[in-house]
Amino acid sequence: MTMGGSSSEPVFEVHAPLTQVEPPRCAMHVYLRLVDFHLELNRNLLLNPDASEGLSHWEVDNGGSGWDIVETECCDFGARSQSKAFVSSFDWCTKWQVIDLWAKGYSQECLDSEQPEIYVSDWVAPHPEFGGMYKIHVQLMSVDRRRVIDEFEEGPHTLARESQRRYREVSHTFRHYGPGVRFVHFLHKGKDVLFRRGHYGARITKSSVIVKSRDLHGSPPSRPLRSVRNFTFWMDLNPLMDELLLHVLSFVPAQDLLLHCRCVSRRWRGLVDTPTLWILKCKREQRLELLDASRLQPDIPWGRVYVKKPFSRNLLRNPCGQEGMSYWDSRNGGRDWIVEDNFAHLDSAEAQTCFVSTYFWCEKWQIIDLLQEGLWKELLDNHKPEICISDWYAGRWDCGCEYQISVELLASDKKRVIDEYNLRPNPIPQWNNQNYHQVSHVFSHYSSGVRYVKFLHRGRDTQSWAGHYGARITNSSVTVKMHR
Repeated sequence: MTMGGSSSEPVFEVHAPLTQVEPPRCAMHVYLRLVDFHLELNRNLLLNPDASEGLSHWEVDNGGSGWDIVETECCDFGARSQSKAFVSSFDWCTKWQVIDLWAKGYSQECLDSEQPEIYVSDWVAPHPEFGGMYKIHVQLMSVDRRRVIDEFEEGPHTLARESQRRYREVSHTFRHYGPGVRFVHFLHKGKDVLFRRGHYGARITKSSVIVKSRDLHGSPPSRPLRSVRNFTFWMDLNPLMDELLLHVLSFVPAQDLLLHCRCVSRRWRGLVDTPTLWILKCKREQRLELLDASRLQPDIPWGRVYVKKPFSRNLLRNPCGQEGMSYWDSRNGGRDWIVEDNFAHLDSAEAQTCFVSTYFWCEKWQIIDLLQEGLWKELLDNHKPEICISDWYAGRWDCGCEYQISVELLASDKKRVIDEYNLRPNPIPQWNNQNYHQVSHVFSHYSSGVRYVKFLHRGRDTQSWAGHYGARITNSSVTVKMHR
């Protein structure tokens, strides 16, 4: 028996959370399903493809007012049915899933030698009154998720408004893509064409990624496809050796491991707490910075750090103002901060919005609790990972402005400053090109005791005009990175 291994052997995978197992069997058993592999072909590998679970399972980059869910008449392989759809807003709304074909049961040997067809599809419709824009980009990627082996890209297309909300299918079949494929990166995006605040953009539903029905040996299936529900059964995992049980548990979601699996027995608690389990999960998901941290310091609070994901993500919340002033403390001069749409596009930003200051100094700040975000004292004090800060500021073309930034690394009392970075660049003159300027700095080799980061910036105009003509600030970030 193997997990996601050779095609000649059956595969066992966790089918239901332990919370769904009725006692007392949950203490000794896990609900499994037996997968004869070619019975699993032709299934949709995307989770929540039709918005039936909201935005669950999708990674999103919200532009405008973000994604929303609507009840809609949609096309289902040519037939009309009542369903739900994702609807985009006045700026590009993007969402994506990354499919691990190994975790879905496809061995590398099968993918390299047989290269089964991989079919991708979307159903798209415009807003009936305002039309919309749509784009899809699907990549077949290597094991390191850096090399693109094959890709399909279509759009951006303008969708003409239609009173009947007719959906059309956008599809592509990958064939003869060559060896090395492991991941499928499925991404699509939509927006409206009239820049109306709200949700008047492209509507997307019934997305799919399907490995076409071919046996692992390249021949047609030897018997008709049937529901795998005929193959569910209970299996007692206690007789398994620790090494094999660890391998099985490594496919269980982290939250279930911590909240449920640890409660099964003393043995299971010990297995969940062992670094081996989390290293298996990190290697499978290419969590390289966490693996680097484990080499520097083996004694890591693995479960907490794995779930929190403290490395290489923005620890600042609401960096572009897409949620108004939420999460920011402020001291307002003039007419206070407001949030407006960008005058100049900023490619790296989470959203194309910015905070705008006024004719007196307006300042705002966040204080980040590094321990609460998943880091731990020994790492901060002994190995001092890099703390990278970045900010973008611009002015209106017809009014000059000033900008200032101050970032402090604070001790546990939130008062003692261990290290700091301050910058007050030259003012942006009147009649400028409105382009954004980046400010960045990396804290390294700082003294021990850092527990908080206070990120503060401020802006104002230089003309003392009533209204909001001052510095425009967006895409602020604080990220922690391990030394490589």
